[in-house]
Amino acid sequence: MTIRGRWAWALLALLVLSLGANLLVAGISAGRHFAGPRVMGAHHGRSLAGGLPEEAREAVREAFAERGPELRRRIAATREASERALELLRAPELDEAALAAAFATLRARSGDAQALVHEALAEGARNLPPGARAEWRPRMLAGGPRRGH
Repeated sequence: MTIRGRWAWALLALLVLSLGANLLVAGISAGRHFAGPRVMGAHHGRSLAGGLPEEAREAVREAFAERGPELRRRIAATREASERALELLRAPELDEAALAAAFATLRARSGDAQALVHEALAEGARNLPPGARAEWRPRMLAGGPRRGH
């Protein structure tokens, strides 16, 4: 049986659309799987400044931009410590002492990165007019973690 005419073109169009949708879903799934953990980068100064009036945003952006290279270094150190802890968790033989040490290192590296973010937030706040500061609600401090993350 051969399909011809309009039905053939309609079927071909549907097959192409189906293939495109499947590739899109596969790409999204692969991206989520292989992308690694999400971490805050220096570019987050823009999103943290988002709740501010436009004229006050630059102070927060600058505070994060100045710390960008160091923040990226600290985030990379946190990621490395996290990967080391994960390696130890997945090892055939669980070395509890090494795992405890890896978790302690991870906490320290994470704290180092958070301290720098907090320093940038404090500097940004120092350079804001009191009215803008009173209205500012950085997402990371307003209501805890986001849902689904």
